[in-house]
Amino acid sequence: MRQSFKLIMICIIVSLLGGCHTAVTEPKKALPALPEQANWTNSSPIDASSHHEMIQVAPSKHTRQSPQAEGDKKLKFTLHAEKKQQQLQEANHSQLKKRQKLQQSNRHTNHQSGQQTKQNRHTHKEHRKQLHAQTMTKERKLSLPELRIRYPDIFKMRGSASEKKVALTFDDVPDNTVTPVVLDILKEMNVKATFFLVGYRAKAHPELVKRIVAEGHTLGNHTYSHPLLTKAEMPKFINQLKDTEDIIEALAGYKPRFFRPPFGEITEEQLKWAGDHGYIVVNWDVDSNDWRGISTKAVEDNVMSTVSSGSIVLQHAGGNGKREYLQNTIHALPSIIKQLRAQDYHFVTLPELLHDQQQKREQ
Repeated sequence: MRQSFKLIMICIIVSLLGGCHTAVTEPKKALPALPEQANWTNSSPIDASSHHEMIQVAPSKHTRQSPQAEGDKKLKFTLHAEKKQQQLQEANHSQLKKRQKLQQSNRHTNHQSGQQTKQNRHTHKEHRKQLHAQTMTKERKLSLPELRIRYPDIFKMRGSASEKKVALTFDDVPDNTVTPVVLDILKEMNVKATFFLVGYRAKAHPELVKRIVAEGHTLGNHTYSHPLLTKAEMPKFINQLKDTEDIIEALAGYKPRFFRPPFGEITEEQLKWAGDHGYIVVNWDVDSNDWRGISTKAVEDNVMSTVSSGSIVLQHAGGNGKREYLQNTIHALPSIIKQLRAQDYHFVTLPELLHDQQQKREQ
């Protein structure tokens, strides 16, 4: 009895101290184990799983999130940054394309502007060349061959080589000493020629002018007083031609188309004026040089060594009035005609040789 009371007291003490692991009523049977984390203040004990389900504590904003949540947040930030980067790249690409298009447009504009500038420079350069050429032409007198090349329609030095024809021409006529003798030789040998008249001499010897025309020869204008035209101003040049033209027209009935400048010298301006007013300027390609007072044999050689088909031969049939002047022409002329005929040359006037007319064409 006393042992049972002791046992009960021990159980009560143990119960008060935290539970008794020994059954009170059944000492032979072990007491059931209690949960390790039992809340003895609650009315009934609960297990750990139901406790976990019932207790829900809201996480604080300062509470550290789980690694998965942090990974999701980083992923969202990365995607957002990539999207921003892509948008920035697209904006830069668009801006680059606009800039390239603008540069291409500027290059096209600059190219067109460059072409226009280049064309303007070329035009300016050509204009300067023309001005330079005009200046050089004024400063440097063109030679007779250059004038003939530049103005082939109005400046003649010979005829066509396709036909074996030759034109004898006589300058500085008429005079009472040489002209009548030359006319006698031509008439006797049945040769037609061309005579270039000096105005004041034609005015002084009208009967010889009429004889020349009557015997079938052609008249040409050789100025009024035989000046060196390259030293003459244009008004003087024009008067020299017109005064002689009026005299010849009064005596022969027509204005001569052919004009030969004294000494064969003429300026480009004078040549152009003559062409514009219906003249053909005629020089020669065979010069006898008879006016130099050379021998008869020298005159013959000068002609025969240079003559060819289409040649225009220069001789003189008037001059200083002295009887001995141009005696070489008078003595050489018959021999020259015979030698040329022996070579099958035909003697023609300038209109025949140049296939033109003897009367000036009015413009």
